Amino acid sequence: MRARLFFLSITLCLSNTVGFSQEVAERVDEKQIGGSRYFIGKERELLISVNVLGPVGRPGEYTVPSETDLVSLIAYAGGFQENARINDVKIIRRNGDQKNPDVIKVNLEKFYASGDQEQTPLLKPDDTVIIADRKLVTMRAVTEVARGIAYVAQVVYIFFLISRE
Repeated sequence: MRARLFFLSITLCLSNTVGFSQEVAERVDEKQIGGSRYFIGKERELLISVNVLGPVGRPGEYTVPSETDLVSLIAYAGGFQENARINDVKIIRRNGDQKNPDVIKVNLEKFYASGDQEQTPLLKPDDTVIIADRKLVTMRAVTEVARGIAYVAQVVYIFFLISRE
């Protein structure tokens, strides 16, 4: 039963990602402006390409309007998952220097507490947003697996005791 639910959830995730990718592809006119990473959308809006990695609904590359801020990108990516450390978000920004990119640290807890837009920087072309994982949730997952193994071991032990009699 769990295997079926797992495969069903994977299928739904993939279908949502494909649908979202098609929606983005329909919005983008494949014209780059000069050598930069700006694109013109079909509705004549200026678009940029950015990446989001870590515990979000749909990590990956996104083509978004040039005025997109960090919170909006995370919303496009399906929002935070339970194990996201929203106080430890990094934006990796390459300002022409591939070897030494700028690292902008953002604490989104401050934004959610205050609503202050100054806490959410605007994104630039080729920015990569990295959201850290909370290790506590990882330990919770290990505990759940151990609990499942213990349950199976108990069932096997009960069958062993019954078969001895």
